[in-house]
Amino acid sequence: MVTTLAGNGPPLFHHSEHPTQAAFSDPFGIAIAKDGTIYISDAGESNRIRKITREGKLTTLAGGSEGFANGQGSAPSFNIPSGLALDSNGNRNVADTGNNLICKMVGKEKYRP
Repeated sequence: MVTTLAGNGPPLFHHSEHPTQAAFSDPFGIAIAKDGTIYISDAGESNRIRKITREGKLTTLAGGSEGFANGQGSAPSFNIPSGLALDSNGNRNVADTGNNLICKMVGKEKYRP
């Protein structure tokens, strides 16, 4: 059986706290934390890292505009965030494909080498 976890079909960015009512531009990577939280790298026009809590609430952790910047919340920018992996401390490591780098998200911070 296949069911929709998040997204509603059209390739664009639309935010809703309810994952199945939200739209994703180009979801590439997904990682699931030990506590069941789901992290998604959404590329395309979105350029965001998004999170679905165990309770089913969707939020944006970082990003929102195409670019090359570190910071917190909406300050960091990505250019085609694709791969996504969690390390043993729960930090998110993102393959920022368009910027040709791997960045690390600690809490709400994004760092690049």
